[in-house]
This record gives sequence, C-alpha cells and structure tokens, in this order.
Amino acid sequence: HLGNSMRVLLCLLLMVSPSWAETPMTTEEFENYVHGKTLSYAQQGRAFGVEQYFDDRRVIWAFANGLCQSGVWYPQNGNICFDYENEDPVCWNFFAVGDGMRARMPGNDPANDLSVVGQSDQHIDCVPPGLGV
Repeated sequence: HLGNSMRVLLCLLLMVSPSWAETPMTTEEFENYVHGKTLSYAQQGRAFGVEQYFDDRRVIWAFANGLCQSGVWYPQNGNICFDYENEDPVCWNFFAVGDGMRARMPGNDPANDLSVVGQSDQHIDCVPPGLGV
C-alpha cells in the first residue's frame, strides 16, 4: 500500500538524517546570542579558540595557540561570515543547541562542528596583529 510505504520512507529519512531538520539561526538570533559576549569554542572536545563580540559587529578571535585576529561579521546568503584582517572571509551556519550554540561551515560534516563551551563578559587578553607587543 502506497500510504504505508511513504510513511516508512519518511521515518527512515528522519532517522538517517536528523541534520536535515536543523535550521540555522537567523542574523537576529545570532546577534542576540553573541552581543557583548566572549565565547569559547571547542572542536571534538579540544579547545579551538575564543571570540569576543562587540556592539558594531566587530570581533576579536584568539586561536587556542594565542594568535589573535580582528575582524567583522556580517550576514550573507543565509550564512554568518567573518572577515578578518589579511584573511579571506569565512562563512558559517550557527545552530542553537539548548542554551548553547554550534557552528558549522556550510557543507561540512557535523562531526567537525565548533561548540560553545563557555561564555563570559571578559575581554580577550591579547594584542591583535599590527598593534605591536
């Protein structure tokens, strides 16, 4: 019977690909989540970096190794893109997870997502490139 076959197919698709049901955060949702915060990110359980978000969409990113970059974020084609000094722009999809957030480059495997593992209102303690030490 076609009705039962369609139900079985739909159930199988939902079980195999729960990521299809994920909806990236809107620009407003992302901005409300990050505004005025410093977020710590991890990838597969390892520290990846920390990003401080300012009022005017400026950011400072500090890699786990301590190197820092200044930049800005902006919405583009449903993504949130970051343009850091001396780098090509990088775009991400952000997903709300409970009270946290995950970031995924469009098309990447969810196993490589960055997860927010901490947040504060503390400033990043580093000197961005070009300002000297």
